[in-house]
Amino acid sequence: MVKFDFSDLSQFDDLIDLRFDYAFKMFFTLGDKILLISLLNAIFANKGIARKIENFKIITPNLEKMSDDDKYSVIDIVAELDNGETVLIEMHMYELLNIKAKTIRSWAKSYAEKLLAGQDYVIQPAVIAITFTDGQVQSLPTSSSAPQLHRLCKIADVETGEVFSNAMELHFIDMKLFLAAINHSKKGGKKMQNNQQMIEENRILLENANPNLVRWLSLLTQKGIANKRTLEDICKDDDTMQMAFAYLVWHSQDAATRKAYTDLREKEDHERAEKLRMQKEIEDERRKSEQIELEKDKIAKEFALFRQKVAEQGITL
Repeated sequence: MVKFDFSDLSQFDDLIDLRFDYAFKMFFTLGDKILLISLLNAIFANKGIARKIENFKIITPNLEKMSDDDKYSVIDIVAELDNGETVLIEMHMYELLNIKAKTIRSWAKSYAEKLLAGQDYVIQPAVIAITFTDGQVQSLPTSSSAPQLHRLCKIADVETGEVFSNAMELHFIDMKLFLAAINHSKKGGKKMQNNQQMIEENRILLENANPNLVRWLSLLTQKGIANKRTLEDICKDDDTMQMAFAYLVWHSQDAATRKAYTDLREKEDHERAEKLRMQKEIEDERRKSEQIELEKDKIAKEFALFRQKVAEQGITL
C-alpha cells in the first residue's frame, strides 16, 4: 500500500479541494470503492445505524423530470446498495439557503422512481440523502441548544417522537462547524487564550463524533484546516486514510484532472460572484422600495394631520 508522508507539509498546498463538487465526485466515483464505503459506514456509525455497506454500484446522477414543467435535478453521487437502498450524496462548498427544500425534493424524486407499476408499496426500499453543507445545518429545528456536527432527520410523530417511517433518511453534515471546531481547539493549533470554554466545547464536539467520520471530514476539509499537523495526528495511523490521501495526491498531480478542476473552479467562482452581485442588486432594490413606501406613508400621515388641523380651524381646502 502507498504511504502518504504527512510530515511533508508543502504537499498540502497543491492538493485539490474535495469540497468542490467536481473534485468530490471524481474522487469517490473513479477511485477504489473502499473509499466511499468507508465514508458511508462512518456516517452511519456516527448515528448508531446498524447498516454495514460492503458493496454498491454507481448509477446515473440525473433524476428524471416527472413532467415537462418539472425542474431538472443532478445529484453529485447516486449509489445503489446491495439491499436496494439508494444513497444520494451532495457536496455544497458554498452556502445554499434552500438546502432543506433541495434535499427533500431530491429525496422525493428518487423515492418516486424506485417503485414500478404493479409493485407492492411494502417492498419500496429506503432512499438515504447525505448532504455536506457549509453551515446551514444549524438553522434546522433542534431540541438541543448545542450545535450539532451531524443531523439525522426522519419522518416522525410530532407528539411522541416515534419514527413513523424509515423510508426517508436525511443526513446533514456541517463542514463549517467541523472546521471551526478543529481550528479553534488545542489540537487545531490556533491560539484561544481568552476562550477556554470554546476550546472545551470544540473538544467535546470532536470527541463525541465517530473517529472515522472525523478522519474523513479532515480529508474533505483539509484546505480549510489551519494547522496541517492536525491531519497527521488524526489520520496517519489509519490505512484507509493513508490510501485516501495518496489517491488525492495522485489526482491533484494529474494534468488533465488539474486543468478540469481549475477551469471549473474559475467558472463556478465567476458564476457565484455574478449571483451574489445580482442578489445584492435585488436586495438594494427591495430596500429602496421599502424606503420609498415608508416615505410615502410618512407624507400621507403628515398630510392627514395637516388636513385635520385645517378642518379644526374651519378652513376649507
